[in-house]
Amino acid sequence: MISVASTRRSERSLHLFPLEKIYSEWPVGTDPKPHVDKLHELFESGATIVNVHSGEADQKRVIEFYGREVIPHIKLGAKAA
Repeated sequence: MISVASTRRSERSLHLFPLEKIYSEWPVGTDPKPHVDKLHELFESGATIVNVHSGEADQKRVIEFYGREVIPHIKLGAKAA
């Protein structure tokens, strides 16, 4: 159930965290390097869990892309090249 108060809080948050600003920090596209770089950045900053979200309708394609092109290049405990 969504209350009017929580909806108003969410609308006010849009001004604090504009979606364009948030999106600008997400890797987008089929070049694996930005995805690898972002994951390295997140892990180097102390993250221990990262959830990958995609608006792509073909989620299997996203999983295969990450499995083939991104995850093999993640080096935990090492600086990004």
